[in-house]
Amino acid sequence: EKCSVRILVQKAARGLAKWAHQKCGHLGEKATYRWAQDRGIVMSLDMIKTIIVQCPVCQQTHKHPVPYVVKGQLQRGKLPGQIWQMDYVGPLPQD
Repeated sequence: EKCSVRILVQKAARGLAKWAHQKCGHLGEKATYRWAQDRGIVMSLDMIKTIIVQCPVCQQTHKHPVPYVVKGQLQRGKLPGQIWQMDYVGPLPQD
């Protein structure tokens, strides 16, 4: 009986963590934890980490990290037209 009660409690905790993660807007681990704590919802950070790893929305939106780009340096090619760069300006005035 104790085992079945423990399983039910774990399922309820998972459901609550999943709900909190969705309600706070699919934020990260610490932000979801703080969001829940601010509302009096007690859950472990490990549970939140597990939920975020299994969240299909988070896996699609956070799949590819933004590559690190060194600012202030321009790449140079060895041949003309080897490296292209584009500056975006706008919107331009309609007058």
